[in-house]
Amino acid sequence: MTYQFNPHAHVKIWLSKDKDSFLNLENILRLLTVRDNNPNDTIHFVYDSLLLSEQAQRELAYFCKKCNLHPVDVRSDVFPVCKTENEKKLIELYENEILHIHEGGNLAAASDILRWLSPVYERGTYTDFDTYLNTSSLPQFIPVEKPLLFHIGSIIHPDGLECIALNTDTIAVIDSQAASEQINTIQEDLIKACKRQPQTPADTTISQRLAEIAAQYKQYKLNPEALTVANYNLVRKLAELSAGKTIVETRQAILSLTLQQLSVYMTSDDDMPDEIRSQLLKESVIYTTGPGVIPPKNN
Repeated sequence: MTYQFNPHAHVKIWLSKDKDSFLNLENILRLLTVRDNNPNDTIHFVYDSLLLSEQAQRELAYFCKKCNLHPVDVRSDVFPVCKTENEKKLIELYENEILHIHEGGNLAAASDILRWLSPVYERGTYTDFDTYLNTSSLPQFIPVEKPLLFHIGSIIHPDGLECIALNTDTIAVIDSQAASEQINTIQEDLIKACKRQPQTPADTTISQRLAEIAAQYKQYKLNPEALTVANYNLVRKLAELSAGKTIVETRQAILSLTLQQLSVYMTSDDDMPDEIRSQLLKESVIYTTGPGVIPPKNN
C-alpha cells in the first residue's frame, strides 16, 4: 500500500523565552529563506501566546501576514482540538514545562511535546529551523510506502559501533489513522520520559547506577569515596537531588543548588580597573586600538 505525501505543507514551532520577541533574528532569517525557496508552499508558524507580550503578538501577526505564513496559537488552535487521553496528558506536561520556565522548565521539551499533537502534525511536515528546506522541484504529491516518515541519522557508541537512529528534526505524518499505533507509542514514551526519574545511558536509575559503581570498586577492594573519580561524586549528588522527583523537579533542584553556591561578579568592561582587565584579557584578547586600548606600562 502507498500513501500520498504532500511535501509542500510545513510546520515550524518556536516557543520564546523572551516575551517581547516572537522569534530571534537568526531564525527570522532562516524562515525568510524557507519562504524564498518555497514561495508557493503552505507554512504554519506554531507559537504560544501566553509566552508573548501584546506587542510581540502584533509583530508576529504582521510578520506572518507579510510573509504569507499561517500563525497557529496553541492556546486557541491546538489544545482545544486535542481529544485523546494521551494528548491531554501531553498538554498537562507541556503546561508544567511552561509554568516552570524560569525554574527548571525546558522549552525544548515543550516543543517536542507540541510536534506530537494531532492539530500540529496534521498541518504538515515538521522541521527544525536549522533544517534545510527546498521543495520547489518536487511534485504536488509523492507516493511513499509508510504513513509516518522520519529523518534517519546515526549514533556512534563508545565501542565505535555506528547504529541507525531516528532524528526528530523532520517529522511527516502522511496518514494519521494508518500511523495511529506508532503515534500512540511515541506519545506514551514521551509521557513516561517526562514523568520518570532521570536515567543513565544504561537505562537504570541514577541510584542503581551509583550502587553498581560502588560495587565495582569494592570488588577490587577499593573505596569509591577515596577515589578521585569525577563521575562518582556527581552521580551520588544527582541521585540525592533526583530521589522521588520528576525530571522537571530535578532541574529545579539543580538550579536552586547552583544559585545557592554560585557567586558571580558582573561588571562592564569600561568600569573594570586596568590591572584586572589586563589580567583577564591576557590569555584571550588584548585591545590594541579603540577606546578600550590598554596602554603599555613603563618598566
